[in-house]
Amino acid sequence: MGRTTQIPSWSRNIAERDGEIRAAHRAFWELDRADKTGDWGTGSGTDTPAPCSDRGWLEFLEWALDGAEPEILSRVRVALDARASALNPDTSWVSVESIANQLKMAQGSEHIAGHMVTVDEKGTWVDDGHNSVLFGHQAFDLHCQRSCVLPELMFDRYHGLDTRPLEEMAYLYWREPWMSLIDTLTGARVPEIPAIREEFSRMATGAIGERVADRCRMAVLLWSTHVEREFLTCDRSAWASSFQWVRELVEEFAGSARVAVDGIYVDGISGNLYRIAPEKRHGSSISPALNAGDYFEVRKVARIGEDMTNPICIHVKEPKEKGVRDEEILGDIVVALLLALRNDLVTAETINPLFRELPRKYQARERPGDRRGWRRRFREHYPGMEIDPRLRDMLDRGEEEG
Repeated sequence: MGRTTQIPSWSRNIAERDGEIRAAHRAFWELDRADKTGDWGTGSGTDTPAPCSDRGWLEFLEWALDGAEPEILSRVRVALDARASALNPDTSWVSVESIANQLKMAQGSEHIAGHMVTVDEKGTWVDDGHNSVLFGHQAFDLHCQRSCVLPELMFDRYHGLDTRPLEEMAYLYWREPWMSLIDTLTGARVPEIPAIREEFSRMATGAIGERVADRCRMAVLLWSTHVEREFLTCDRSAWASSFQWVRELVEEFAGSARVAVDGIYVDGISGNLYRIAPEKRHGSSISPALNAGDYFEVRKVARIGEDMTNPICIHVKEPKEKGVRDEEILGDIVVALLLALRNDLVTAETINPLFRELPRKYQARERPGDRRGWRRRFREHYPGMEIDPRLRDMLDRGEEEG
C-alpha cells in the first residue's frame, strides 16, 4: 500500500473519529442524492461522493461552515453568479471563456479585459496597474509559471470581484498543499474559481477555527479512500480478524506463500509462481481490478529474474449475502486469491485467463471444450493430495467429473 505514504499525517487523527466520519459520509451521500445537475459524483476507487463542479463546491462549503462565516458563502455565490451572467449573450459582461480566447490569440500588445497584455518570447506580460507581471514557463515566481490561471484572475479583477495585485491573486490560487492533495489523492474535481480555492485553503488550515478545518480535512480523507478498504477508516476489529486469517493461511502453506515488500508470492500446485499485489492506477484510467471491485492484481512471475506477465483477469466472486463485491474486507479478498492460486489447477477449470498461464502439460484436453480430465491428471501427478474444499466458497466451480 505504497499510496499511504502520500496521505498526510493529520489523517490518522481524523480517522479516529469514527462517528464524525460516518456522519460526513452520510451528508455527502445526501448531497449526491439531492443533486439533479451533476454537481456531485463518486471517483473511481472511492465510495464517498465529492464535488464535480464549482456549484458542488459551494454546497460543500455550506456543509463545512455549518452557519459560520456567511460572508465566505456570499463571496463564492457572487463569483458563481457573475460567471453565469457573463455567459448570457445579451449581457455586457466579458466571460472567462472570452478572456481565454483573446489571450490565446493575442500578439504584441493588446488591451484585454481592462489589462494591458504584451506577448513576447518570454511569455505573457500583464499590467495590473501596480506592476507588469510575467506569466509563462519563464516567469520569475513559481505561481506565475502556469498562465492558464490568467482568465479566471483577470475576470475577477475586471468585474470588480477582487482588486488585489495579479501576482498576489496567483499566489493564493496555487497556494499549497490543499489543491494538490485534492488533485492527486481524491475523486473530487479541483475547483476553478479563485474564491473557492482561496477560501477552502483558509478553512483547511484553521483560519476559521479547528472544527471547520477538521471538516475540510475529513472530506479530503473520505474523497481519497474507500471507507471499508482503508485501514484509516475501516472497521478495525473486522480487519484484524480478516488479516489474521491471511497470516494463518500463509503459515499453513508452509513455505508455498511468502510475504514480500511488493506483494504476496504463492506457489501454485502447477509449479507456477504468482504475485498478489495492490492494483496500481496509471493516470486517470480505470483499471480492470478497480472495475472488478477487489483492488488487487495477480501476475505470474519468473522464478529466475524479474520477468512477469500482464495482470491475469482473476477476481473474487460477489458475496451472495451482500451482492456488492467492493464491500468485502481486503483480507478476505487476499485469502480468496491465495486459495485460488495455490490450487491453480482446479481454479483454472473455470477461469480461462489462468488456464492460459498454466504449464503446457496441463493445457492438453481430453477433447475440445472438455477440462474434466484435469482432476484425473491432477491425481496422477499428486497421488493422495486432496483439493482444498475451501475453494468451493471462493470461486465458481466447473462441471465435476463423473
